[in-house]
Order: sequence, then structure tokens, then C-alpha cells
Amino acid sequence: QIFRDGLDDTYEELVEICRNPKIVARTLINTLSELEDEGYIIEDLSVLRRVFEEFAQGKFAKEGIPEILKDIAQGKSVEEAIRTHSSQISDEKLRSRIKEVIERTRVFLQQDGGDVEYVDFKDGIVYVRLTGACVGCSAINVTLYDGIESILLAEVPEVIGIEHV
Repeated sequence: QIFRDGLDDTYEELVEICRNPKIVARTLINTLSELEDEGYIIEDLSVLRRVFEEFAQGKFAKEGIPEILKDIAQGKSVEEAIRTHSSQISDEKLRSRIKEVIERTRVFLQQDGGDVEYVDFKDGIVYVRLTGACVGCSAINVTLYDGIESILLAEVPEVIGIEHV
């Protein structure tokens, strides 16, 4: 058994903190059971409260909870575990925002037979591939810089430029 006492109360507390009963239930049932199977036991319930408080503040995505708890069970401090995984999650969230913006621009390009694909994001630069009618088009730079790049710069402050690959 993962916890000797207080699991029901802990569940209620964690749901109140993060307002998502499914995430709490999955964490308590799946993640903590997997940790126990690997020989790690988190007995200090305050650790769970702190992790869920940080999650509720948006410091990492739900996908980070299992890894953060595993790091804590292996001896890392809560702060160190969250810091390690929050940067990874932040990059994922940032890439997701970039992809959303690019997805919205695709409609306009597709009307003229072109398209754009997200390739990568590194050091502030978004790498894209223009396809279809965009290939060889004389207006490719206008599309790329005045269109896609200007929207990305306005909506995603971390972006400093765009490059076609």
C-alpha cells in the first residue's frame, strides 16, 4: 500500500488544489503504483500537495507529474524536480503555441494551392517548409516574412524569426 492513512482526504485536497479529479486519480492510482513497483514510496503527503500546487499554477504540464514524482522518490527536492521538468514542459508548450499559429495560417496558403509545415524551433527561430504552389512562387518572401513571421512575432514573444528549410 502506497499510503497508510489519509488517501481519501489527500485525494479531496488535491482535487481542490488543481480542480481536475481525473489527473489526481490517475496520479494516485497509476503513477504512485508504478513508483511502488519500482521500489519507490512517497510517504510524505505534503510532497503531493506541493507538486499539485505548482501544477495548478501552470509551472508544468500534467505529463510532467509522473517524472517529477519519480525524481522526488529518488531523492531530488521538490524544487529541483519541478525545475528540471518545467523547462522541458515549457518548451513543449511553446512549440505547441507556435504550431497553433502556423496551423491558422495554413488556411490562407491552401486557398492558393500552397501550404506550410512546422519543422522545428531552436534558439528563437521557427523553421518551416513551404510546399505546393508556394515552391517557386515569386511572393514566397512576402508570404514567409510579411505573413507567417509577422503573425508569429506578434503572438509568440519567444520567436525572433523564421526560416524556410
